[in-house]
Amino acid sequence: MDRIIRLLRSSRYSFHDLSRVSLDRHPPATPRFNMPFELGLAVTPSRSTRHEWFVFEEQRHRLMKSLSDLNGTDPHIHDGKPEGVLRALANDLVRRRHRPTAAELSAVYHDVRRSPRRFDVTCGP
Repeated sequence: MDRIIRLLRSSRYSFHDLSRVSLDRHPPATPRFNMPFELGLAVTPSRSTRHEWFVFEEQRHRLMKSLSDLNGTDPHIHDGKPEGVLRALANDLVRRRHRPTAAELSAVYHDVRRSPRRFDVTCGP
């Protein structure tokens, strides 16, 4: 928990894809709520005002049903496709001096996909 809070406090931005909350197939069928929990930590009022958080969702209007406390927040809809996520990231990162293009982000995505080792962004290798 301390590591997650430290990472959020040291970051200018955080991105939270709530479409990845699904039921585990192994009994008992249980959802994993790490992503919504981390989003909650990111929006906590005691956080630095320099931190900006972004919400991603696969389907339109689902956030209203699954997390109605965020009513009024416009999630970035990606339709469950990498191109949709990259498009939303390119739009979110518009405030930076060097705004990455969708093509640049796509190149990074393909490099990571080819990587022999998978990484969990929150927990490291």
